[in-house]
Amino acid sequence: METAIRTNVYFLQACQGGPVKIGQSQNVERRLADIQPGHPFKLQVARLFENVDPAFEAWLHRRFADHRLHGEWFDETVMTLADTEDLRSAFESGRSAWWTGIPADVHVTKNGYDQRFRGYEIIEKEVAGGGNSGRVFVPKRWAGRRVKIVLMEPVQEEPVE
Repeated sequence: METAIRTNVYFLQACQGGPVKIGQSQNVERRLADIQPGHPFKLQVARLFENVDPAFEAWLHRRFADHRLHGEWFDETVMTLADTEDLRSAFESGRSAWWTGIPADVHVTKNGYDQRFRGYEIIEKEVAGGGNSGRVFVPKRWAGRRVKIVLMEPVQEEPVE
């Protein structure tokens, strides 16, 4: 959900390379000065996304989760990925952080149910009530496309009156 509050999201990295810190701050230079004393090498602002929704930082953390070292620190692979993807546009379009543009094979097995299918994007949302059913909104660009919906947590059956 877009907010009126804006911030700056930064990638900090040692000048000679290495792990990358992804964070946010209204004043990136002051934040760099706060972090520098605890780091053995001179840090620099390696990438900067100015005037963005604060949720962009968490989106990037999810996008690069496979490259997380600890907390907000990621391996330097994220620098190459950041240079090859238009991350800000992907976030602002509502695209899932898990989207890579490359289809992935999905395999689901449960109680004799066995299905394999190809997926292009994953979103995780909460189902909203609507009369005697529920609804989930998906990005408009999905209109006319096939989807599969998977329940991610158990449902307690309501007593029949």
